Amino acid sequence: MLVLLIFTSNIAFAATVPLIKDFKVNKGVSFDQSKVEFQFNLTKKAKITINILSGNKIIRVLTNKKTVPAGKVVVYWAKTNSKGVKVAPGTYGIQIIAEASGKKEIKKYSLKLYGPAKPPVILDYTLSPQEFTAEEPLILYFNLNQAAKVEFLVLNDQGTVVHRYTTPSVLSKGLNYFIWDGTGNVSGKELPAGEYTLKVTPIDQSGLKGATLSILIKKK
Repeated sequence: MLVLLIFTSNIAFAATVPLIKDFKVNKGVSFDQSKVEFQFNLTKKAKITINILSGNKIIRVLTNKKTVPAGKVVVYWAKTNSKGVKVAPGTYGIQIIAEASGKKEIKKYSLKLYGPAKPPVILDYTLSPQEFTAEEPLILYFNLNQAAKVEFLVLNDQGTVVHRYTTPSVLSKGLNYFIWDGTGNVSGKELPAGEYTLKVTPIDQSGLKGATLSILIKKK
């Protein structure tokens, strides 16, 4: 269902003044929002047609030659095509046609609908050395597919977290590294030799977590 909110105003009209002005999208472009809200101003009472385009094809007619007074016009679109099916994320066109006093004006605006956010991913990693000590600490080199914070957890052979660290700021996309000398910040003491599990989880700026990487490491 189309909803037009119209705010009338007394706007003087001249031949050089466009019928359609001040278009903007207010909300609704993100994946979790069900409706797009956009608005524009009419400088004169006019018959309005609003089409949603995919490329050059009209996929939805929101209103057809509806008489609208001068002023601000707010329009809602439920992100569906003419069959009521939700459209996919992507770039669409909003075509507004205004007709008044023998004048016809056509404006087209671009609208990008975003899909769900893609979580950060650790693409690959390298450990050095294979067995580490306090004097020769573990260095984990890893590649991120996008900028992200990273959480590091070290667990002992009983599954207890003995070391926990999250980067205070976002790491850049690409190659990064993490160094650990075998000291547990949970206890504040150097940990005994043995096998541990290093769990690495990237987290984007919205808090969305990527898949956790689990690596078996060995302290001499």
